[in-house]
Amino acid sequence: MQCGVSTDDFQATLEQAVGKLREGGADIIFMNPQYNPRADAVIATAPYAEAIRWVALGNAVNLFDRQAVMRQWGELGTFDLLAATKSLDTAANVHECIGRLLANLVIQGLAVNGGEDQQKDKKSQ
Repeated sequence: MQCGVSTDDFQATLEQAVGKLREGGADIIFMNPQYNPRADAVIATAPYAEAIRWVALGNAVNLFDRQAVMRQWGELGTFDLLAATKSLDTAANVHECIGRLLANLVIQGLAVNGGEDQQKDKKSQ
């Protein structure tokens, strides 16, 4: 018995989702799985992250590379991602920082796209 979803099925589902979201006029940002060096040995997220990356590239979708950000934080010692603890402080701080980075990405995207929309409005007047 196989548990989970194959990477091919996962990628196909992402492709379909992008199409449906675009039909509805939605803006799209992909975010890959979080990086956890202790879980990496047990859960193979790399093939799924790669599928997300390929779908993002093939469909001009922004990708927030959470894995790379968290990996760099671990390497720089910004957060100790290897420490086994029952405290949720580190997780809360990591997720707060991720949230801020993602919010900044959205705000930057709005500024760029908002400017494009304003230019289109001026031309149509």
